[in-house]
Amino acid sequence: RRRDVAIREADRLKGRGNTCMAAKDYEGALDAYTAALQLCPAGPSSHVFFSNRAAALCYLERYEEAEMDSERSLALVPDYGKAHARLGLSRFFLGDYAGAVEAYESALRYDPDNAASRSYLEKARARMEMERSEEDVEDEHDDRLHDDERRGGMGRHGGEDDGSTVFTRSSVGESYVTEATSPSVVMPRAAMAVMGRMGFGPRMDDDMVGVGDGDSITVDMSLGTEMPRR
Repeated sequence: RRRDVAIREADRLKGRGNTCMAAKDYEGALDAYTAALQLCPAGPSSHVFFSNRAAALCYLERYEEAEMDSERSLALVPDYGKAHARLGLSRFFLGDYAGAVEAYESALRYDPDNAASRSYLEKARARMEMERSEEDVEDEHDDRLHDDERRGGMGRHGGEDDGSTVFTRSSVGESYVTEATSPSVVMPRAAMAVMGRMGFGPRMDDDMVGVGDGDSITVDMSLGTEMPRR
């Protein structure tokens, strides 16, 4: 009988939390769901309390706590689609894009018509692919640096350095200035593709002259926008 009273009071507190969420009073919602869980941490609706509190925590940008509450909800009811979605959201904003993809794919198995889950799944996949592309660019750049070291100071396209070339290195390639040419940058084509998708970097238009040599490209920066150093 005492348990039944606790369950009814917890449900009442959940309703208060839902009202606070609708009014965008996320702190108030957090307090109400927490009170419900204190009364009923493992009752028939406790997975909902944990999931709803995760939603409030996401709005408060407390993503690590939101992730934990989502996992607690799923420990009670593994097929609760909303908890999978809130787990995906918390992981997305924590930068765990692979984890977010996994969570959103699970959410869509239980709630296939959820537009928000589908949208964030695509965003997480795009971020994950971008991270992989950036890692590939960094690996390629490291390989090129090692090649330069083995050449013992040879120029980028072969031949001895006559002293007129000044080299600097960055995460996107080797920048150089010679007495006879305008400022240029050599970078892997993959870097160009990644930076283009991110919305910045050199524009390959009529004002920029690109000369390709396979996997890399030399771009005349005198009339274009220089690649930001990151």
